[in-house]
Amino acid sequence: MISTALHFKEVFPRFQDREPNYRYFSDHEEWDKVEKIAEVLQVINCVTNIIFGSEYPTANLYLAEVFCIKLILDEAVNSGPFFIKEMAAKMKLKFDKYWSECNLLMAVVTILDPRYKLTGLKMCFQHIYGQEATRNMTLVHQIMTEIYQEYVILSNEQEGSTSLSASGENSINSTMQSSNSSQTGWSIMINFVKDEEAVPALKSELETYLDKPKYF
Repeated sequence: MISTALHFKEVFPRFQDREPNYRYFSDHEEWDKVEKIAEVLQVINCVTNIIFGSEYPTANLYLAEVFCIKLILDEAVNSGPFFIKEMAAKMKLKFDKYWSECNLLMAVVTILDPRYKLTGLKMCFQHIYGQEATRNMTLVHQIMTEIYQEYVILSNEQEGSTSLSASGENSINSTMQSSNSSQTGWSIMINFVKDEEAVPALKSELETYLDKPKYF
């Protein structure tokens, strides 16, 4: 409505000339205020269209757009005219109340976007949560690790985790069989340990994903 009014602001004086009952006429100062308000609300309107107006999933974009709202509100509160500061301060109060707790869903889908990962999350959290950013980053990383571990357990159950224990028993038996009677128990054990350590420890798929460079 504000954008439409601004588009036709030159029409209102002419309408006043043609309509005797039209008594309210905005002066230049009031139109200037309307323009500044529109600048703030335009950002929120764009975010709303991205989140609610899309015909395809955009969950990975949500946090970045919320981050934009935080930026525009902070800027309005810190450097805007007095009437903008009052308006933005009330909006920011509601924003901070709603976002006082970490939104885990938005954080997880942001990390799963290979363009952002933890780096993009860190930038958004620093602006949204300030001193609480590190705590929330740790919480999100912990939650993602737990989700991944649950996925691994379910995957192993489906594939049959018994094959892993059978492989370990075969390795022990082969080590015992290859040893002669002159070997001590310690030498048998140390040989087995060396064989096991020869296989490098693998990172989880989650850690490997997070360590890889971002894609643009």
